[in-house]
Amino acid sequence: MELAEGSSAADSVNYFIRFANGLMNETNALVASTLELLAAIRLEQHKMQNPAEMNALTEEQGTEFRELHQQHEQECKFKAQLCGQTLHMLTYLTSDAVIKKPFLQSEILPRFVSMLLNILNRLVGSKSLELKVDNMEKYGFHPKELLRDTCESLIHFCEYPEFQVAIAKDGFYDDGVPLKKAIATVSKVNNLSPESIMQLRGLYDAVLSAAGENQ
Repeated sequence: MELAEGSSAADSVNYFIRFANGLMNETNALVASTLELLAAIRLEQHKMQNPAEMNALTEEQGTEFRELHQQHEQECKFKAQLCGQTLHMLTYLTSDAVIKKPFLQSEILPRFVSMLLNILNRLVGSKSLELKVDNMEKYGFHPKELLRDTCESLIHFCEYPEFQVAIAKDGFYDDGVPLKKAIATVSKVNNLSPESIMQLRGLYDAVLSAAGENQ
C-alpha cells in the first residue's frame, strides 16, 4: 500500500488498526442485534400460535403486541441483510494476502479471533436454537451463509501459528467445541469445498495442539 505524502508507516499501521477495530465493532453489533431480534421474534411467534395466551390479552395489549412484533420484523429484515453483507466483506478482505497480514498484529488478533469464535458459538452452539424462527427466509437471515463466511475467514489464517495460539487462548474456544460443531455442520450442509473442510479440520488439530502446549 503506497503511503500518502507526509505520512509514515506508523500512521498507516494506526489507521489500519482503527479501521479493523471499527469493522469488528460493527460486525459484532450487527450479529448481536440480529440474533437478539430473531430470538424475540421466535418467542412472539410461539405466543401467537397459542390462542389461549393471545385471548388473555386486552384489546390494547393485543395491539401493542402486534405493533412490537411488526417493528421487530422490520428491524430484523434490515439488520440481517446488513449483517450478512458486513461479514461477507470481512471474509473477502481477509482473503487478500496483503490485507490479512495486519490482522495478525497483537493489537488486532485477539479481538478478531474472539469475534469469529463468538459468531461460531452463536450459530452452532446451544443458543442457536433461539434462531429457528418460522419463515426465516422472510427476514433475509441466512445462517448457512454466515457460517460459511465465518469458517472461510478462519481458513484464511489457518497456517499461522500465532492465529492458532490466539484461538487456543480465547475464552470462546471452549475446548474446541464450537470449531468441532462448525466442521460437522458445514460438512453436513455441504456449503464448503472438501479442500476447505480439510483445512478447517487441520486448523482444529493445530489449535488442539497449541492448547495442550499452552496448558
